[in-house]
Amino acid sequence: MKFVDDAAQEAFNLGFDIPPPPRSPVVTGASGHGVVNLAWDRSGESDVQPPGYTFEGYNVYQGSTIAGPWRFITAFDAQNGIREVDGLRFDDSNCEILPLAPLARGTDFGLGSSYSTSQDFVNGTSVKDGSDYYYAVTAYAVNPSAVPAVRVLESSLKATVVRPQRAASTVTAGQVRPVPNPYYAHSAYELTQFARRIRFLNVPPQATIRIYNLAGQLIRTLEKNDPSTSVLEWDVHTDNGLPVGSGVYVYHVKTPGGDSVGRLVVLMEKERLNNF
Repeated sequence: MKFVDDAAQEAFNLGFDIPPPPRSPVVTGASGHGVVNLAWDRSGESDVQPPGYTFEGYNVYQGSTIAGPWRFITAFDAQNGIREVDGLRFDDSNCEILPLAPLARGTDFGLGSSYSTSQDFVNGTSVKDGSDYYYAVTAYAVNPSAVPAVRVLESSLKATVVRPQRAASTVTAGQVRPVPNPYYAHSAYELTQFARRIRFLNVPPQATIRIYNLAGQLIRTLEKNDPSTSVLEWDVHTDNGLPVGSGVYVYHVKTPGGDSVGRLVVLMEKERLNNF
């Protein structure tokens, strides 16, 4: 609250004449096997900036969720000798106001329009195929002579979702695998306890996956006719819309290029109601 109060006071001191930040770049995300690729437009660099400000660069962030919190990854900034610019910043991790903290964290290596990584900076691991990752690229301008609160003008963070995966055209039925396996009543793909998700990875453009119990009964049929992705989701329900029980299941993958068979272990917890 104090940070908001201070920001409001600073806006008042400036006569509410707050300089606007640069335009947000248009970001597109693409993926490969174990890699995330980001690209953005640079049209905002030619825009006229507020008096005293110069366009400085772009910041790349990764979010824990689509709404954040956001972790700074790297910057692409102009080669002009300006690297760090300190100013007033609120530290989300400690909920503290930092009077002189880095607002711009450049490297002076030059502007860019793309970024690729195989690292998950939020969890400290490598990115995993089939998982969703959240990124944002902002544009910023600097005026080292301005008051601390507005020395750096940065555009808003807009999330881009990227799901690493192999290209569907490059995989075969024998490469299909369910994740997680075993499924322990929960997966990282789920947003609530009722929206269960198992993802089949490396699925060719055209495929039919049939899931059977050990008695040979058909539990669920999944159809795929999409060359843009190699991921197919199962909501862990039967064809009748009922949740499956704990057990070992056999899945059969049928594609124009061949078939494959595998096993999937599902361990379900007792259903719990939040309200009754």
